[in-house]
Amino acid sequence: MDGNQFEMFSLIISEISKHLHKMTAELMKQYGLNGSHAMYFLAFYRYPDGMSASQICEQCCRDKSDVSRTVSVLTDKGFLIKEASPKIQHRTVFKLSDKGKETAEHLLEKVNYFSELLEAKLGAERQEELYESLKSVLYMLSEYNKR
Repeated sequence: MDGNQFEMFSLIISEISKHLHKMTAELMKQYGLNGSHAMYFLAFYRYPDGMSASQICEQCCRDKSDVSRTVSVLTDKGFLIKEASPKIQHRTVFKLSDKGKETAEHLLEKVNYFSELLEAKLGAERQEELYESLKSVLYMLSEYNKR
């Protein structure tokens, strides 16, 4: 990849990120939340029995302080409930309240619509190739930055 290709790649990724942030911000605005909260709803929806703080960090790729702030906001606004873990004694898990489930389902509806548009444009096979390529780029950048 020469300098021009790297510049084009960086600009494309930056623009994708900008538009994703705008899309999620618009979706979450009606709930008094910001776009960064969207991924939390999707993660909690995948884990209906709840997640511990460390599981949330892992699933959302966020650090402990970000997870702590976000869980606090979502709990205070009634989107999450906090309860004792049924599996591990002395551990707290957070899960979606009914209000949180409704929000997550609305968000999923919009996300699925976008995914359907992308598949219609690219086809299922190319869409899967795109995701695999992006995962590879993420892995390579992550490894590069560990040096």
